[in-house]
Amino acid sequence: PTPANVLICNIGELAQIFSGGYLMATPHRVLRPQDSRISLPVFYNPKLDHVMESMVNPEELTWNRQVQNQWLRKENTLMGSVGENSFKSLARSHAEVFKRHH
Repeated sequence: PTPANVLICNIGELAQIFSGGYLMATPHRVLRPQDSRISLPVFYNPKLDHVMESMVNPEELTWNRQVQNQWLRKENTLMGSVGENSFKSLARSHAEVFKRHH
């Protein structure tokens, strides 16, 4: 359960790339909430051939996570190209469909 008066912001892999790893992408999963909530998804879609680059140097930022790299998945390589990263994420999310068609 989510504590009262809390804002949770889940971000995706492109935000992790352009923040230089300062922000960590959370695994996408959909769970039915036990209590009421307001959900406001926001998507940004750069051109597929755009290559994301880090905008900041994480060492210049000060923020101590309680659990370092808690969302880091070693088997999940982040690609700079928006299209390559999107394709990889779709293949991971829909493995059965990709087995049949790719």
